[in-house]
Formats: sequence, C-alpha cells, structure tokens
Amino acid sequence: VSTQSTGSDTETMGKRVQIYHIAVTRHSDGVSVASLPVDKGLSSKNSCDRIVNDSIKDIRDKTRVRQGVPFAYDYHENGARVGVFWDAETNAVFTAIAAPAATSQWLKTLVQRLRDDFVEAASVDRIDSSSENGLKKDFEQSTKKTVTSFQEDPDHVLQVQKVKASLNEVREITLENISQQLERSQNIDDVNAKSDDLLNFSTQFKNCLLYTSDAADEEDSVDLGGRRIIKKKKKKEQGCTDVFHNKREIVNHLMGDIT
Repeated sequence: VSTQSTGSDTETMGKRVQIYHIAVTRHSDGVSVASLPVDKGLSSKNSCDRIVNDSIKDIRDKTRVRQGVPFAYDYHENGARVGVFWDAETNAVFTAIAAPAATSQWLKTLVQRLRDDFVEAASVDRIDSSSENGLKKDFEQSTKKTVTSFQEDPDHVLQVQKVKASLNEVREITLENISQQLERSQNIDDVNAKSDDLLNFSTQFKNCLLYTSDAADEEDSVDLGGRRIIKKKKKKEQGCTDVFHNKREIVNHLMGDIT
C-alpha cells in the first residue's frame, strides 16, 4: 500500500473530526493488546485492522517511523489519515486512524495523549504479558474522555496544546534563568567569604605590626602575635611563635614574609 506523509499543521478542521479506530500494539511480537473501533462501521469500511498491521510493518522496516517521535500520514487506499507513536518506555505502538480532515499535528497530539492515558491505567508489565486484546477494556476506559474531546472540538484541542507548549517553553527559560542567577549568587557568596577572610587576616596582620613595632622600640623580646615575652619565664603565648630580640630581626622577618 502506497503511503505518504502529509497534512498541514496550521489548518483548522471544523467542528468535528471522526476517529475511526485506535490501537496499542506490542512492538516485540506485533500483538495488538488493545484494538478498539471508535466507529465500528467506519473502522470496518476503512480496513483499520490492516492499517494497524501496516504501521507495525513500517516500523520494523525502518522506513519512516522512529521511536519516540510521533508521525502522521495519508493512507492512500481509502483516504484515511493515520497517526503513529512508537513509545520507548512501553515499547508499544499507539495508532489512531481518522477522517481525511485530521491534520498532522492533531494526529500526533492524539496518539501521544492516548499513550499517556493508557500508561496510567496499564503498567508496562501488563502490556508485556497481555494476550491479544487483553487490555481492550482498560484502553477504552482510559481513553474515552480524550477520544471525545478530540472528536467534538478538534481546533480547541490544538489551541490548548499550543498554549501548553508555550507555557512549557516559558517554564524552561525561567528555570534556566533562575539556575544562572543562583550560580551567580553562589559566586558572589564565595567572593564575599574570601573578602571577609582577607579582611580578618589583614586586621590581624596590622595588629601584629603595631604590637611588634611598639615592643621593638622598647627592645623587649616579642613574638609575632604582639605579646611580650618575659625572658626569665621563657613563656610562649599562642599567636606568632618565633621570638625576636631586636628591631632589625623583626623588620627582616616581616619583610621576608611579605616578599
């Protein structure tokens, strides 16, 4: 069967678009764990079961459909429009077949919504172990609201989808800006902390110089902490540890530390 991707994403579809058939097919063995005619007459007339099988064949032949990327095309034999989504998490293929009025964007959005609804109702393990049509009831119940809304007001659905996409884009930009701001704030905090450390060190160093200079003028023995040392007791105070006995040694030591 000759098929071709087509459809404008900007066209309006009118008041109602008929969905013929929806299905979930396990990729590993091609078993449809849920194949649901939305309109039995149109599903049969448009050979929707065969379209579902052809979609799986497309994926296996690696002709057009890629995992994780929704795809829409015309089924030339009967004019139906087909949306396909090969989901990576469940390794299942979600298919929607609709009237020719369906746009590509509408179909792509629909199959992704069918996937989201179904995954909430059926776990990956159940999909892996299900027999043919074993999850049909779960699929029907979980997707009923989505099918109705997409059929009855297709243009509104697309408008909502566009708004959501815009909000998500704004959200991502906002989060990125916040992240950058937090990173800048962290850098500022680091600079402030280092500045505080430098200020504390310079203050201590200044005090050390003042005390040392004062003691040196009196030719007493001092340590670098500015504390005078009583020679008789030879007591060491905390702070600077090297003892100097005259002004020349103090100046030489300080100049050596600075250089």
